Order: sequence, then C-alpha cells, then structure tokens
Amino acid sequence: MLRTNLSIVSETMMHDLGMNEYHLGMVFSAFAAGYAIFQFPGGIFGDRFGPRFTITAIAIAWALLTIVTAVIPGTDVLSVGAIVAALIVTRFLVGAVHAPFFPVTIGGTIASWFPVRQWGCRTVCRVPA
Repeated sequence: MLRTNLSIVSETMMHDLGMNEYHLGMVFSAFAAGYAIFQFPGGIFGDRFGPRFTITAIAIAWALLTIVTAVIPGTDVLSVGAIVAALIVTRFLVGAVHAPFFPVTIGGTIASWFPVRQWGCRTVCRVPA
C-alpha cells in the first residue's frame, strides 16, 4: 500500500468502516500535510546522515507504517471517530517518512553525478568558474 493505493480501497473502506467522504478527505489530506511539512527537514536529515542510510530508514519506516495502517481495528473495536483519527495520524506519519525521499535522491544525484562547476548556481553558490 503505497501513498496512492489507499484511494483504490477507499470505497470499500468507507462502507466497511462507516466513514463518509469528509472523513476520507481528511485521511487523504493527512499524507499531503506530513509530506509538505517534512520535506525540507527530511532533506537536512539526508544531508546529515547520507542517502544510503536515509533511504534505508525511509523504506523500513514506510513498511512499518504500512503494516500499522493495515492493522487499525474496525468498528467492532473502535468508534468511527477513533478509526478516522488513527488513519489520519498514520497517514500523516507515512507522508512525513516519505518526504525526504525526493530531496535525498535528487540532491544526491546532482551532487554525485554532476561536477560542481556545471551546476546552474555559480553566482549564488559562489563556485569558481
């Protein structure tokens, strides 16, 4: 269940868990909020610990949070509000964990594959020509 796969099961989820479109929208938005808030700090984390460690940590945390998403109990154990709250928190965390992936992979690619003299920010980066 990657970041967009929740939309595939959304109709069944709404029916099984007693959710409505508003609840589902909150769950979907939680991913985007976590992703947006943690992209910059995630890039700093990747710079600090390196791309190999960061991507490994992302993969492990993402897998664990996917399992957590799958084991959130149904209406026989929790109320609809508690289920929605648990899904919102979990999806927010999935977004936060996924956020560093883009800056780490792209930043690492540019730094590793392109010499500094070919970067487009010579004046701003103060790189000698």
